[in-house]
Amino acid sequence: MMTLQQFKALLDAYGPMVECWPTLQRAEAEALVAHSPEACRLVEQARRFETMLNAALAPEAGTEPLRERILRRVAAEASRPSWLARQLAATRLVWTVGVAAAAAAALAGFLVGWTQAGPLPSDDGPDIAGLVWGTASVEGEEG
Repeated sequence: MMTLQQFKALLDAYGPMVECWPTLQRAEAEALVAHSPEACRLVEQARRFETMLNAALAPEAGTEPLRERILRRVAAEASRPSWLARQLAATRLVWTVGVAAAAAAALAGFLVGWTQAGPLPSDDGPDIAGLVWGTASVEGEEG
């Protein structure tokens, strides 16, 4: 005959569905449950616990599996640029704007200097800016 201690150990090992236990222990367990109110109470307690455990572990309706949420988050993080890439992009923008501004200033300075320059005092040749703008003539040219 099975004792309550043996029954508890088997109940913990196989769960509250005595009909699913191994054949050798099943017959003795069913006899004990039929004659012992304490065994009945233990089976009922184990059934309630298993029901609560199954309810807690069951996914909620409308929620996606944990694996899918993790994979989606990893993909989102992988597609987002790293801190270093963002810093380099910002630096590249600053350098691009800076170089463009310096080039524009150099060109403006060149144009202003070129159009405002007259002949150098020691230069006997024609005024280059005047030749370009049509305000000077080359010696020997009739105009």
